[in-house]
Amino acid sequence: MKKFVKKYEVLRFMAVGGAAAIIHYVIFVVLLELEMPYNFAYAIGLVTGLISNFLGSNYFTFKTKPTINRAIKFGVSNGINCLNHMLLLNLFVVIGINELIVPPLIFTVLFPLNFILIKYSLKGKKKKS
Repeated sequence: MKKFVKKYEVLRFMAVGGAAAIIHYVIFVVLLELEMPYNFAYAIGLVTGLISNFLGSNYFTFKTKPTINRAIKFGVSNGINCLNHMLLLNLFVVIGINELIVPPLIFTVLFPLNFILIKYSLKGKKKKS
C-alpha cells in the first residue's frame, strides 16, 4: 500500500509541477513578445510558477498545510532550484539553443532534484523507527 501511495505522490507532483511549468512558460513567452529581456521574463515566470507550485504541492501533492515554516523551507529549496534554472537558461542560450525551447529542457533536467527539494521542504525527513 505504501508503494501505491508513493507512486501517486509522484504523479500528483508531476501534475502540479506541470501546471506550474505551463504558467511559467506562458508568462515567459508573453513577456518575450513584449520584448522583455529573457532573464527577466524567465525570472518573473519562475516566481509566478513557484507560488502556484507551493500552494498545489501543499494542498494536492503532499497533503500538507501551508505554513510560514513550510513557506520558508520551500523558498530556500526553490532558491537553489531558481539558481539552477537561471544557470541552465544562460548556458543553453549561450550554446545556441533557442530561448523558446530552453524552458522545457530545464524542467526535464531538473525534475528529479526539484521533487526531492520540494518534498523535503514540505514533509521533512522521514523519521527512522
